[in-house]
Amino acid sequence: MIDIQMTDLHSFFMWVLVCFSLTLIVTDGTIFEKWRTAIRNRSDFLGKLFSCPLCFGFWVGVILGYTYLSPTNCLLLDGALGSGTSWMLYNFFNRSAS
Repeated sequence: MIDIQMTDLHSFFMWVLVCFSLTLIVTDGTIFEKWRTAIRNRSDFLGKLFSCPLCFGFWVGVILGYTYLSPTNCLLLDGALGSGTSWMLYNFFNRSAS
């Protein structure tokens, strides 16, 4: 695990943006549609995970916190932060698009 501290607001917002972007691409992007369908056909649990921005955002937050930067220095809180911000941004952009 790399021990890098987030010292400024810019790094925090970049972390949130990366987490949201990865979550959105995997759960809603057409580039991963075939993979989501294949996963859903093999496992109902994993199919739901790869289609849910709240669920997938948690794991993206944990992985980002472990491998790159941790805004909270706690993987559980990184997951919660990734999940919450991904879900909020996902709903914000979905509602503003319709």
